[in-house]
Amino acid sequence: MEIPKKLYNYHTNKPFEFCLKCNRFLLDGKVDYLLEKAFRNHSEYNVEEVIFDYAICMDCAMDMTNDLSRESLASLQRYFSENVSMDRMNNLPQDPTQRMNHLMNTCLLKGTEKDDTPEYQLIARCRGNRILTDIAPPYMICSQAMEELNNVLSAKTIDEMNGFKDNFFGGPPELEDILKKPVILV
Repeated sequence: MEIPKKLYNYHTNKPFEFCLKCNRFLLDGKVDYLLEKAFRNHSEYNVEEVIFDYAICMDCAMDMTNDLSRESLASLQRYFSENVSMDRMNNLPQDPTQRMNHLMNTCLLKGTEKDDTPEYQLIARCRGNRILTDIAPPYMICSQAMEELNNVLSAKTIDEMNGFKDNFFGGPPELEDILKKPVILV
């Protein structure tokens, strides 16, 4: 399935072309990569704001994962295995478009709808201009799950993630809260 416009680069309104870390070209169909995009809902105005977005090739993503502490990796795996509802996953719509909409609008871990959370993140594994739904379906994580994920990480891992964010997403103090939340590369 083609990458939906919601996952396009916020600044260009086109698919991401290069890896954030190594600048590798991503759209030739030769490399798998991850997209991540964080949003903040402004329900009083019925608007959502993009907080950050990026693409990272799987080589760089794996390097970052290898930098995580063993304790954090084990905690993340345990958290996902305890919180992903297999009933929810087994009852997804059969129609590919409806399935994609459900996955991008409902928290994988809590079942919370995107409109019912103050912040959320979308994560998708891609190749070229397509989401690799057969390898790992895209998913949404709500703010409650982000907080819980943050609480299972070791201090070393939080320092690593903060270094990544500081390098690539430094910004105004009002965004500090969401930028403290984990960048999910699992």
